[in-house]
Amino acid sequence: MEQAQTYWNLIEMISPKTLKLTKYDDEIFEHTLKAFPELSDDEHANLIKINEEWMKSEDGKRRWREFCEW
Repeated sequence: MEQAQTYWNLIEMISPKTLKLTKYDDEIFEHTLKAFPELSDDEHANLIKINEEWMKSEDGKRRWREFCEW
C-alpha cells in the first residue's frame, strides 16, 4: 500500500500533458482522436468526461469495438 501511495503521489505531481506511462501514449492518443474526433471538441471536454449513454448506444459500442480491434 505504501508503494502504491508513493506512485500515486508522483503521478499527481506531473502535469497530464507531460505524463508518459508508455512509449505508445502519443500513438494511442492520436488513434483515439481519429476514431472519435468529437472527443477533441471544446478543448477535449468530451474526453475529460465521457458520455456513458453515448458509449452504450449501438453506434458507440460499434465504434468502441472497432477501436479496440486496432
